Amino acid sequence: MKKGIVLILAAYSFVFAVPSFGPASMIKCSSVQIDVGYYGAPCMVDWDDDGLKDLVLGEFSLGKIRFYRNVNSNESPLFTSFSYIKSNGVDITLPYG
Repeated sequence: MKKGIVLILAAYSFVFAVPSFGPASMIKCSSVQIDVGYYGAPCMVDWDDDGLKDLVLGEFSLGKIRFYRNVNSNESPLFTSFSYIKSNGVDITLPYG
């Protein structure tokens, strides 16, 4: 029984490898670190359907949602400016603070 469990665990670890992460780094826009206050929850998604993953990020202090367009590549994203996500021409806001 124990040999079977060990074999299953060994097979599981071989098939589902543990991810490896490099050192942490701050995300920058035009060479300046992005700072939205506390509780930022960045999401990388192809928001504008151009094949590049953009950055969507909430602001703690205003409750607005920032959109950073990726102008480089998925391997080396580059953000040069941001705009607020809008609905019917009005900034979308969420509860904040």
